[in-house]
Amino acid sequence: MIKLSLVVCSLVVCLGQIQSAPKLICYYENWFSYPSHGKGQMFPKDIDNTLCTHRVYGYNSVLPSAEVNNTDPWLETSTQYHQLYDWGHLKGEDKSLIAIGGFTFAQYLTYATANPTLFTTNMVNFLKKYSLDGVVLEWSSVAWKYEYMESYVVLLKHLKEAFAQDKYILASIIAADQPGYDIKSVAEQVDFVIIQSFDYHGSWNTEVGHSSALEDQKISVNRWVENGLPAAKAIVTVPAYGHTWTLSDPTKTDVGAPASGPGTVGPFTNSTGKLGVNEMMLRLKDTPGWSRKEDIPAGAAYYVLGDQWVSIEDEKTAEVKGNWVKSAGLAGIAVQAVNNDDFNALGSTTKFPLLRALIKGFQ
Repeated sequence: MIKLSLVVCSLVVCLGQIQSAPKLICYYENWFSYPSHGKGQMFPKDIDNTLCTHRVYGYNSVLPSAEVNNTDPWLETSTQYHQLYDWGHLKGEDKSLIAIGGFTFAQYLTYATANPTLFTTNMVNFLKKYSLDGVVLEWSSVAWKYEYMESYVVLLKHLKEAFAQDKYILASIIAADQPGYDIKSVAEQVDFVIIQSFDYHGSWNTEVGHSSALEDQKISVNRWVENGLPAAKAIVTVPAYGHTWTLSDPTKTDVGAPASGPGTVGPFTNSTGKLGVNEMMLRLKDTPGWSRKEDIPAGAAYYVLGDQWVSIEDEKTAEVKGNWVKSAGLAGIAVQAVNNDDFNALGSTTKFPLLRALIKGFQ
């Protein structure tokens, strides 16, 4: 009977049945600790670490001396915050990681690859100093060049060997489309790979579209799995924010409708064209008339009110994605970033509704 079931079920689904529970990796962006974010201000202590299997603190950099560079020393020296110490010491069952690189600081990873032995020593000391459990290296922005590939794999090999004794976690991040990336060599060195499966459409487009449709995410994940990334190491990114547009013609609201530019600026992110889940839930609560529309073939939803058009994750789409990740035998989901979830229940009946919906989908 067992042999028969293995024959009739697909390999991916069978793997999903026998693998451990999916990881839920929660990114936190340290700039949200500043008072300028108002009701969206968030600290490490505000994260419910019973929901996340891993928490990632972003973002730090690398100095020319191959030392880890704390990019916001005020958050370290302030008697009120001590963020990195909190990050390492507030954990429960979850793991506390540090992110190095990212859109702004990825270019400085060349200082690490130039001296991998010294950087590895400094990295281990850094993890011990702050009681952290590992590092996520994000070198997937415009700073990436194919000629870095060989030296990056060498760096990962050094880190993997040094991390073995203390069982530190090593992870890498790749863009949804990153030609020439030696994914097989990277996957052999790391514990998991986070795929940046978001921002497929945004207010930079002159037509409205889905920012993180399930259809697009599946294409991205399949591309990497087909090129050597084991499904059991593949992490899908689900953004806790969406993108907004102002429709050129409010009577034309379907996907692909023309837009004159970004939508209304939100109070928390304060970023034209971007809207956090927390802000969207607050708008739905305080402003009547929003219409939710579902694009079933694409696996996405969007919201319309007058000339405002928003593509964003919600609890329904998140639950579906959690279910897909589990059934496909993938390693888990990374939420980018939890400070955009409704962490203080301003617009929802519960804190962290997006995280809870993903967990529900895992079950």
